[in-house]
Order: sequence, then C-alpha cells, then structure tokens
Amino acid sequence: MNGAGLAPTPLKSTDVTTLRGKGVATMKVEDFLEAVREGLQAESIQDADRVVRVVVGALKAMLPEEETAIGRLLPDELEAGWRQVEPLAMDHIEQEDMYLEEGPVGREASESPSITAG
Repeated sequence: MNGAGLAPTPLKSTDVTTLRGKGVATMKVEDFLEAVREGLQAESIQDADRVVRVVVGALKAMLPEEETAIGRLLPDELEAGWRQVEPLAMDHIEQEDMYLEEGPVGREASESPSITAG
C-alpha cells in the first residue's frame, strides 16, 4: 500500500519488460548468491543460499497474492529458483513475529534484529 492508503497498482507486462531491458534479466544465480554471501560476510555460497531460501519462503508465505508478480520481475534464472522455494509454514512466521515483538531474552532492544537498523 502507498502512503495514501490505496492498494498498489498491479504490474503490467511492460513493467517487467522495462526492468528486463535494463540488464536486470542477465543476472546469474551464482552472481546473486555471491553478492549475498559478501553482504553476509559468510564463508560459503551454501550459507547465502540458505538465507535466500528463508527470505523467499517468508515472502511467499506473507505475500501469497503477490508471489507470481514478484517472480515475474526476476531475471529468468532467479525466477526459476523463486518457483522452487516453498512458502515457510505460517507457524514458523508467527513464532518469528513473537520474537521480533517481544525481543530475544537476554538481549538489549537495540540488539534486536531489524531490517531498517544497520
């Protein structure tokens, strides 16, 4: 939803074509996972792959109506990977929501995970 409280505008096929026309469609899975690995400062591509699968599974579980549209925006190789990942079980997501709302035991609030806080 945007700031005005309106539902988001559905993607048009031209939006996908425009994105893919800007070189986005040429991204390879290996390059993407390497970028994630570097961002995580992880030791292996397998670690990056596990993180990506959890994030994709959470997105699919929490945004089921947008799943197809999101996949269509991805480069071909990443779209194929997107289709292979199953949504996370909702009970797992609800447990994570409780964790984020209450914060982990024994940690300061400033140490709680946040996508917006570096």
